[in-house]
Amino acid sequence: MSKEAPNSIPPAVFQRTMLLLAEKRTAMTTLRTGAAISLIPLSILSFLVAMMEKLDLHADPILLGITLAGNAVLVGFGLYLIRRGLIRMRFHDRKLDELKEQYPELQELFYQNPV
Repeated sequence: MSKEAPNSIPPAVFQRTMLLLAEKRTAMTTLRTGAAISLIPLSILSFLVAMMEKLDLHADPILLGITLAGNAVLVGFGLYLIRRGLIRMRFHDRKLDELKEQYPELQELFYQNPV
């Protein structure tokens, strides 16, 4: 027989909150990965511009076209990951807000920004 304190959080709700926070952290990692993948083509293009004369790339448009197509694919994949991370973060924020409305005791666990 375990008696809960009047303002204690039920263990199932606390575990659900922890799971949502872990999923939100995963969504943030997806966002960060998407940003990193989107920036890889920038460094590839800057290298190509710097080495254009030495590598004689302006004479081979097929190689340049393949490189630009690969860069476009990387940018597209990075933007997809960024979008997915943002959507998942908003979803988890909404679920956490619903839990905080149902159980006001949870609000003590989160940082409150003074207005």
